[in-house]
Amino acid sequence: VKVASRGDLDMLHTKRLQHVQKINVGSQLESLELEELLRVVVRLPKLKLIWLRNNNLSSVEPGLLKEIVSHMEEVTMSNCQLTSQQVEAIFAAVSEHTSLKTLYIDGNNLSTLQPEMLTTVNSIQKVNMYNTHLTGQQITSLLTRATQGTKLESLYLPRPATELLDLQLEEQARQAIGDLTIYY
Repeated sequence: VKVASRGDLDMLHTKRLQHVQKINVGSQLESLELEELLRVVVRLPKLKLIWLRNNNLSSVEPGLLKEIVSHMEEVTMSNCQLTSQQVEAIFAAVSEHTSLKTLYIDGNNLSTLQPEMLTTVNSIQKVNMYNTHLTGQQITSLLTRATQGTKLESLYLPRPATELLDLQLEEQARQAIGDLTIYY
């Protein structure tokens, strides 16, 4: 289902949509419409994938985003202007949730996230954190944890702007993960 207008949002309230497995949210919705959409989406029992790319989610309650992530197998929140509280809630859900397989959270500022919390993505198969302002310490913690055991099959990271990464650690993480890309 593609949600790009108020009419599409109203349609989500119908009972026949209880079988929807994927939702792609267009970027034309207003903040209140987005929040209403997410409150409906969390009640769809078969929904497994949600794409919220390029939507301003900064006014959405962090707990609601946590609940969304807790119910999905794939979440795309690329370029969504997430606040630090929302980011913490999302990663808390990742640490508590086992069925999430893919997380695209690129284009959001993750620099305030504690390195230990960031390492929870090692329980996911595919993660894109490109263009997220991660620090060298955050990336080092994440890669160190990956070398100790990970479910990650694909990981996209930014190269920190001011700090050098340990090349040996990077190579060990690449062996553990397989598809590790660190962009300049």
